[in-house]
Amino acid sequence: MTGAADLNFLANRFFTTNRGRLLFDLYERSGNHIRSISYPRYLDYSHKTLLPDDKLLITTEGREQSLAVVMDLNEEKNIVHRIGTPESDYSERRNFEQERIAYSNGEIPENDLNNALAAKGVEGYFIFMNSLGELRHYSEDGDLIFNHEIPGDIKTKVFDFIILQNREVAQEHTVIPLAFARNMKLLDDLIYLFLPKPFGAVDLDFRMLVFNTNGELLKHYVFLDETNEAFLFDFTISDDGNINFVDVMNAEILRFTPSNN
Repeated sequence: MTGAADLNFLANRFFTTNRGRLLFDLYERSGNHIRSISYPRYLDYSHKTLLPDDKLLITTEGREQSLAVVMDLNEEKNIVHRIGTPESDYSERRNFEQERIAYSNGEIPENDLNNALAAKGVEGYFIFMNSLGELRHYSEDGDLIFNHEIPGDIKTKVFDFIILQNREVAQEHTVIPLAFARNMKLLDDLIYLFLPKPFGAVDLDFRMLVFNTNGELLKHYVFLDETNEAFLFDFTISDDGNINFVDVMNAEILRFTPSNN
């Protein structure tokens, strides 16, 4: 009953994960099931992007001695490539109270340092370090090409909010983690990074940052929601360049057409 997640569509096929049974599922465009592939539990909540030739790009939270891996969707589930070096060693045993205290003191817990989103470019891989606010580009061979931060005022406002939440709102032995972005997509040599408003953050806004593949920030869209009528949860980009958001509060799809200005 945990439902499907990680919906991808590529090469006339759908890909999704069944978190209740720990399965990758492939479907034809018509909806007919092609096959299921089991996966280890630690990949359950990682960011997944379907690639051509039956490959899958998966973030690892620092496991597999990497920030992300490319997995072959065969029965052996072989890892064929590792991208990036973890910022810290991942620990299976977590102390949420220690993590809450770390955030309360303005520090990022070690387990969260490797939280990332990943996308495949024409030349290499793009990794967004979700608690550091850094966009990284790695070559096909795994060499770091650049590392650019998101605008400092965004980082400061969001981080200050997370500090306050963990210091004054979160209950003991619970933690409110820092994650600047919910999703990242790459289309036509543009990188779209969706930064939702953190829950309860009245003074913050929904944002979309658009970078080129050199890491230069080209667009910075701010979506005002003064009445809190929309809750933008995730997004996809259609072939015509329109951005479609999911509004989970009103069960609607909201379309945004980026300007050329």
